[in-house]
This record gives sequence, structure tokens and C-alpha cells, in this order.
Amino acid sequence: VTLGKHALKFGVDYEYNDVFNTFIQNTFGNYTYANLNDFLTNARPTAYQLGFSQIDNGKGDATDAAAKFKMAKGSLFLNDELRPSDNLTLSFGVRADYYKFLSTPWADDYTNNVAIPKFAQYYDLQGARSGLTPKVPIAISPRVGFTYKIPEENLIVRGGFGIFTGRIPLVWPGGLYNNNGIFVGGYSANATQLNNIRFRPDPNNQWLPSQVGAGVTKGPLNLVAAEFSTPQLFRTSIALDKKFGNGWSGTLEGIFSKNLNEIYYTNVNILPPVGVSNGIGSRNVYPTANLGRIPLNADGSNPYDNAILLSNNQGKTGYSYSFTLTASKRTNTGFAFDVNYTFGNAVAVNDGTSSVNFSQWRFMETVNGRNFIGRSNSDFSAGHRIFTYISKKFTYAKKSMATTISLVYTGQSGAPFSYVYSGAITKDDASAGGTGGNDLIYIPTAAEMGGMSIQNNTVGSTTYTRDQQIAALNAYIDGDVYLSKRRGQFAERNGSRLPFTNIIDLKIAQDFNVKVAGHRYQFQVTYDVFNFGNMLNRDWGRNYFLSNDQSAIMSFRGFTTPGTLNPATSSSTYSSTNSQAVFSFNPQNVGRSPWNVSSSSVPSVAARWISQLGVRFNF
Repeated sequence: VTLGKHALKFGVDYEYNDVFNTFIQNTFGNYTYANLNDFLTNARPTAYQLGFSQIDNGKGDATDAAAKFKMAKGSLFLNDELRPSDNLTLSFGVRADYYKFLSTPWADDYTNNVAIPKFAQYYDLQGARSGLTPKVPIAISPRVGFTYKIPEENLIVRGGFGIFTGRIPLVWPGGLYNNNGIFVGGYSANATQLNNIRFRPDPNNQWLPSQVGAGVTKGPLNLVAAEFSTPQLFRTSIALDKKFGNGWSGTLEGIFSKNLNEIYYTNVNILPPVGVSNGIGSRNVYPTANLGRIPLNADGSNPYDNAILLSNNQGKTGYSYSFTLTASKRTNTGFAFDVNYTFGNAVAVNDGTSSVNFSQWRFMETVNGRNFIGRSNSDFSAGHRIFTYISKKFTYAKKSMATTISLVYTGQSGAPFSYVYSGAITKDDASAGGTGGNDLIYIPTAAEMGGMSIQNNTVGSTTYTRDQQIAALNAYIDGDVYLSKRRGQFAERNGSRLPFTNIIDLKIAQDFNVKVAGHRYQFQVTYDVFNFGNMLNRDWGRNYFLSNDQSAIMSFRGFTTPGTLNPATSSSTYSSTNSQAVFSFNPQNVGRSPWNVSSSSVPSVAARWISQLGVRFNF
């Protein structure tokens, strides 16, 4: 609708979602072993987990235990584009989004009457209950933008600010409909049960709770706060676009975003820390009796594998920023050139990269446990990026043929990663046999290394003494740019990065223009070489990866006096001053990189060249 200098747009958006999710975690058994030899010799695993349907007769696809629910999303928006003058354009807008759960999940009386009152003694459940869907407040998103042209300077200034609302991945609240203590069962074997468990290769014949004396199991429990707001952020940007003449132009742009609503995950089924460890790098340590779970029944047992509460972050929220500088040139002779430099960083509390609520919680790297996470560099922190494009089109044979050669260079900071221990000190996820801690390492100073407890370490046929390991660890830290700067501190989540990558792509396009009966037809043959640099030299064009974005450079082997790791004293330290963490280090890692060269065949991340031949016919 046009009213004078106003151009108004109205819109309504409605979505109806009918969800059916049959996924059950660990449905074919999940075994963890201390080493490869234990697996090959069918020894006792260090952890075993199983998930299964409580209401299906068969195994595998658990259709009756699926998360089945319906949800609707409605949106209303209004935009106004105002042109006060030929050079100035203003835009105003507002959008409202509303989510509504149309299905009511089953309520479990045991959860509401027994478990939740016990959980609430340790955690703020924010009104969460079994059978309750969260109220999702209407999200209002206003925004303002402008474009101002200065023709005499060939300059455009543009920018704006506003609030923008994201979406709720339905798989997150979907856990209310099957991870409810009724539909899905599951358990993590304790130390006694593990003594009887051995690997079973048949996926449909795994160790059931009844076969190991586990008793009643209710599997994972998912809860959502009674009020849960959709992800939302504030964003502002400013940019300058300038034409310099002779085909040259440039852009300078800055963007800043601040999260307003974020997700937060809490495992409300674990007891709080029993204290902190002694010695350097002291941190929270959690109880391991009964896998660290909160006693729910009179005998102290607990039928839940985990209980994950999804809520909004109540603390400091994340943010991101980026700066971009671009220069480009175009000519009427078929030459094109672009160069772009961007630097950006993103800080987050939880990146929300998984479809399983328990995984969202358990795979975070922390110092004091995953119920105590704060802001850190995001998995998606961009760092530096350089993009250059150059292309030239050669036309000949009376314009009946043309050849275009293009080169693209991309230089990119490596992905962020974290330095963690192999083995868990905190043990806030004892269900994984103490292997799931993802504990960030403490980086000792040279002086502090003298007080570290380090046990002899046999690698292959060579045994390294404490002094040899200390000397090697000191050399390793000194040789790492990030670690050497963080001595005397804990490593940060995503504090380091993989190496900078340099990738060149080549494209050759050959055009054949044929005129038939007064019509011109174009036949084009293209040849693309992704990672062309690697085609020229096998050591060029390297892409790198690190499993789980983690490097475990030190191993945690236990405590000097494990029997004393019981309730803390009034000073929140262990009652024994001799209870220190014991570590080991592999001196053979000195001089080695923690990362590997990518073995992927996907062109965008491959470390080897890939070519492609294409044919196109235009008429």
C-alpha cells in the first residue's frame, strides 16, 4: 500500500507442524573401553549405556515411543518504507511471532510427586513439571534501517538496528513427549554391573537392565521451564559504499550482535560438587557413588539416567561482531576483481549444535562442571577471512567463442578448539564411566610443575619417568603459542585454533556461440578444480580437523588418596591435604600437532584437489 511517501507492507505467516521423531539415544548399546586392547580381548568396559522403548514389543524403530506432537507458529509483520527525499530512505518494521503447543505430553506421577520435589532441593526448576508444555511469550521484533546517498561523492551510507527473533528447533521441546519416564527407558551401568557386561555384537541383543540387576529404569528425562522465550538478539550495523571511478568500488561495514534470549541446559539429576580438588588447578569435584545421582527412593536409588532442564540463560549472554573491507573492479573488457577481508568473533554460552538435549549439556568443555558454564568463544567464531576473486573473459573468433579463466583464493582462520584432559577430574557425568568430563586443562607454570603428581607412563615399550614427562610437558607448552601465554591459568573453551588455511580454486569456462535460423545458442563446457593449489603441490591447500574440536594433551589418572574424596569440610576443600590429581603426559607428542589433515572428499573442506567437468546448453 502506497500512502504519499510511505510504502506499507503487511503480512501474516502461519505454520502448522506435525512432528514424529523416533530417535532413542544408545538404542543399540554404547560401550566405552579404557583402551583398544580391552575391547579386542573382550575385557570389562569402563562404561555401558542403553536406551530402549518401554512400550514397543519390537526393537530398533520405536514408533510407539516416538515424540509425537503438533505445534503451530503464527507471525504478523508490518513494514514502512519512507522516502523523505531522493537521497534518503528510511525503513521501519515490527514483527510478532507466537508459538503454541497443540499437544499435551503424558504426565508421569512419579516424576511430579517424587523426583521433582527432590530435584527442587538442589536446583531452580523454574516451574517445570512432567506433562507441562512451556508458555512461549509473544516475541516482538522492531527494527529501523536507513540508506543515505551522497551522489556528488559517489557514496552511500547505510545501516540500522533492531531486534530479530530466531526459531525453536522442535526437537528440543520434543523431548517432553517421549523422554518422559514412561515411553523411553535407559540406564548407565554402575561399577558392579560392568563387571558382568561384555561386548555383544548383535545390535538387537544388548544388556537389558533386568539382565544386570539394574531394577526399574526410567531412562532420560526432559523438562522445560514453565516459560521459555524464543532465541532473540539485538543487532546493529553501519556501512559505507564508495565508487572511485575507473570501475573501482569499495565497502566498509561493521556489525554487532548481542543475544537477548539464549538457551541454557542443566542436569538436575546430579548432586552438587562435594568440594574442590587440592593442589594446582583446583576445581569442583562431584560425587561418584550411585553415578552421582540424587537419591530419590528410600533406598537411595534413582531410576533416571539423566534429567535435563531446558531454560533461558539467566546470566551474561553472548555476542558477536565483525568488520569487513571490500574492494572490487569491473571493466567492459571482461576483467573482474574482488578482494574481501573480514575479521569477526562470536562469544556464546551454549551453541546449541545437537538435536539431543542431553548431548547439548554433556559435550560442553568446562572447568567446574557443565551446570556452571559461562561465556566462551563460540564454535562458530570466524576469526580472519580473506577472499579474493579474479576473472578474465577472452572473446575471439568474431565473438563466436569465449574463454573465461577464474581464480578464487580463500584464506581462513582455523576452527576454534579446546585443550582438555583425557579422563575426567570433575566427574559430573559419572554415567559415562568418568570419560565424559570434557574438563579444560590447567596450564602449569614451570615452577608449579615441580609440585605436580605425575605417574610413570608406558608408551609402547618405553616407560617415561616423572622427570622425563615434566621436561617434555614444559617443552610442549613452550612450543605452543596459546598454551605458553596461558601458563598459570585454565585453558579457555575454544581458546585455540587450528592452523590458517589457504585454498585456491580454478575454473575454466569455454563458450561456443552458434547462430541458427536467426537465433543464437550458447554451448558451454566448464572445468573446475577445487583446491587447485594442492594439484600443483601436495603440501599446499591443507585443510585441518580435530575430533570433537578437542585436544587431550594430558591424561588424568586419579587422585593420590581417592578414599578421602568424600564430603567436603566447611572450607569446601577435601579433608585430606594429600588428595591431589595425578596426571601423565606422552613425551612422544612433543613436536607433533594435535590436529590432523582433513580426509574429507567434500570440496569445501577437502585437503586434496578435486576436479569436475560440466556441460551447459543455453537456448
